[in-house]
Amino acid sequence: MDGPSQGNTGECNLGMRTCIGGTTVCQGAVFPTFEQCDVAELDQDCDGLPHNGYNITNGDPQNCGACGTACNLPHAFEGCSNGACTVVACEVGYHDNDGNPANGCEAGFCIITGNEVCNGLDDDCSGVADDHLGTPPNICKSGGECGSPAPTAMCMGAMGWRCTYPGTVQTDPMTGAILSETRCDTKDNDCDGAIDEGQPNLNQACADTGIGECQGTGTYKCDAMNLNNPAVCIISMPGATAGPELCDDKDNDCDGIVDNSVGANRVIDAMTHVTVAGLDYYIDTYEASRPDAATTNSSSSRACSKSGVPPWRNVTWTSAVAACAAAGKVLCTGQRWQTACEGTLNTTYPYGNPFDPNACNTESYDGIAGAPDNDVMINTGAAAACVSSPGVRDLSGNLKEWTDDITGTTSGGTNIAVLRGGSYETPKVGATCDFRTTRAAINTLESSNGFRCPPPPP
Repeated sequence: MDGPSQGNTGECNLGMRTCIGGTTVCQGAVFPTFEQCDVAELDQDCDGLPHNGYNITNGDPQNCGACGTACNLPHAFEGCSNGACTVVACEVGYHDNDGNPANGCEAGFCIITGNEVCNGLDDDCSGVADDHLGTPPNICKSGGECGSPAPTAMCMGAMGWRCTYPGTVQTDPMTGAILSETRCDTKDNDCDGAIDEGQPNLNQACADTGIGECQGTGTYKCDAMNLNNPAVCIISMPGATAGPELCDDKDNDCDGIVDNSVGANRVIDAMTHVTVAGLDYYIDTYEASRPDAATTNSSSSRACSKSGVPPWRNVTWTSAVAACAAAGKVLCTGQRWQTACEGTLNTTYPYGNPFDPNACNTESYDGIAGAPDNDVMINTGAAAACVSSPGVRDLSGNLKEWTDDITGTTSGGTNIAVLRGGSYETPKVGATCDFRTTRAAINTLESSNGFRCPPPPP
């Protein structure tokens, strides 16, 4: 019995009509089905074309290049071209930066925020942080330890643009900014054209903790052991060892007092013991001089008695009294002055009775050897023969000496005091031990006036 024919194309087969149980049926027929893209290339719809409706070359990403070959690219919307899987688009936040479809949208997750900037981030989602930055900014300093020309700024990721300076440049470790110079190393560590400006006392004078002449002095220098430390005091002139106090405007015994006038450490001035006509006293051996041996002005008002220095002149009676008091003494009385000059033999001049034009520095004495007769002041004790029998020097000539003898007042009420002994300009009559008619107001200031001081009477 014949049945309807479906043909024998593809997977289809014609059946045979058969009477079964009084009913005609078609047995063995295979009818067309929906065409499948299969590896065996079967023609399920029996149209003579296997895989019709499927483009395995350009189109179907589920059957790309061959049936059953599905494209599965990471984070990508796939396509098929020339029998190969392609990336049509990427999922949000993913990017196909290398153009290789085999790894799909390999870059991500990354959201584009704009053009790339130096911040350690992949701002343009190129797959590489801090690329495509262009020309570095001109932020680096030059000169000093920074070098010249200036270094080129480099991108340091999250730290931003940084300048790479030599280790001698002081920079902030967090920001890389150049810090104000603090090192002491004779270098321009902050590249501002100045060296060691963070050391305000560098090369300034300094001293150790010693007192008086025991104090050492030096200069502030860089600390060679640690250049980051402040400059240190380098002692170049060590202090002296403490010694007896001298009248020299210095603290020789290092007790903090200059030219002590009292106490166990007081200055021991050159003094002469005089015993004449029942008098018993001490008197300065030499005309008073300033502690610093200057003839005018001094940092101390104390009078000294020492040999070989210019005597203190240009002094008023009032200043002479104060200078003696500062030394713990008094201005010489007329009586003491005269007896120290005359001695036990009551001589006319300190050296004897006849006048000797070359013994003391009077008008006849040549104060500058080898030249014409010069009437000038000379140092204390320089006239070797000008000494009284008790041993006191320069009581005749050199400088007239104020005494405490007050003999009246001026019309303005100023006291008038006696000056004894004459000066380098005085002829022999005014240079005797008993001459006392030279007088002046106590505020008189003359270059030929001086003084000397004995201790106060007991």
